[in-house]
Amino acid sequence: MADTKLCEICNIEAATQKCSQCAKPLCPKCAKEFIMQFGHPALSIKGHEKAAIGRVGREKNYYCNTCLENLEVPDLNF
Repeated sequence: MADTKLCEICNIEAATQKCSQCAKPLCPKCAKEFIMQFGHPALSIKGHEKAAIGRVGREKNYYCNTCLENLEVPDLNF
């Protein structure tokens, strides 16, 4: 039988992902997906001349509950 790692949170299901911060193996039920949009908000306005140069991007990461609670997200409210 193949050597499969168990989720370090629930210890029941097979781990398919890792926490992006602490690298704990996580199952799909315990992994929390966090999508952060980066780039200046003005670049997402339709008709902006430089929208093609500085496109807004997204970064998708998976975290455990502990790391997600302690995650520092920048405040982008201008």
